[in-house]
Amino acid sequence: MKIALIQQHATKDYEDNIKRGIDSFHQAASSGAKLVAFAELAFSTFLPQTPSNQEYLAMAEPIPGPTTEQFSKLAKKYGVVVVLNLFERDGERTY
Repeated sequence: MKIALIQQHATKDYEDNIKRGIDSFHQAASSGAKLVAFAELAFSTFLPQTPSNQEYLAMAEPIPGPTTEQFSKLAKKYGVVVVLNLFERDGERTY
């Protein structure tokens, strides 16, 4: 089984981070990977040192949510497994 690990530098531009992740996913799946895993902090910067910063809190999303839906569709299209690490929101709590 071919496995791809995608490690990318995250910036404050969450949408660009997701776009770059999707591009990398396409490349990995097109190259024959059957499991595509994203390293920690692929889509958002390290948050514990600024937990109350509203800019960072806006990046949190529910699971399932927009990012998991996008990657789920891609995984189904290519017939691969994808492993994501996301900044999750559950009501008022974040993880």
